Amino acid sequence: KLFRNIKKDVIGSRLSMRLVISFTLMAVIPGLIVYLVSVNFLTRSIESWFNVKVESALDGGLKLGQKALDIMLTDLELKAERMALTLSSMPTTSQYGALSDLREKSGVQDATIISDQGKIIAVSSNDAESFLPALPTLIQLKQAENNIYGKIEPITNKGLYLRVLAPINEASVSNEKLILQILQPVPDSLSTIAESVQTVFQDYHKLSYSRDSLKVIFSITLTLVLMLAILTAVAIG
Repeated sequence: KLFRNIKKDVIGSRLSMRLVISFTLMAVIPGLIVYLVSVNFLTRSIESWFNVKVESALDGGLKLGQKALDIMLTDLELKAERMALTLSSMPTTSQYGALSDLREKSGVQDATIISDQGKIIAVSSNDAESFLPALPTLIQLKQAENNIYGKIEPITNKGLYLRVLAPINEASVSNEKLILQILQPVPDSLSTIAESVQTVFQDYHKLSYSRDSLKVIFSITLTLVLMLAILTAVAIG
């Protein structure tokens, strides 16, 4: 209507146009300034959630926990290797009696002699609640036929354990390859800390992946608010 009045050269139409433009600019310029400041503030706020020092600390804690577990695993592998070497020098019939003595001297929780097919030959344990040890898979036994095998893994209803398999060179009466399994629980304090750091680290990285999405969502929201404010100002004008 205003443009039609200007074309018809209606008295006061040009003044009305100037007033509309003035009111629009008065609404748009402050709104634009607020918009830019808000976008900058939100971007910086989101970035502050992902502090590099925090990420480095979490990463360092995770590596420190892993290093401690690796040292424990290496120590257990050396014990298993020495025990397997001692058992290898004995006839099969003597290995059963020697297993408990070797386990106690080495300070490990469970020691088991297993055939390469997964059959239990002898067991020694200081865990009164466990009648049978958690057996390795056939794939793990296969990997341990000629080399030391070590892994940190959870055992159902027991927690985090160190599992080491060492080949015993002396064959059994049935010519089966024998393998020594050592199981040692990870101390509860270390296990709890390691799991907590791992959980926090994973949650932090999940949040990091959503950083760009958060920026886009907030920017779109602010843009829509600015456009709505401009349209409202024009409509009122």
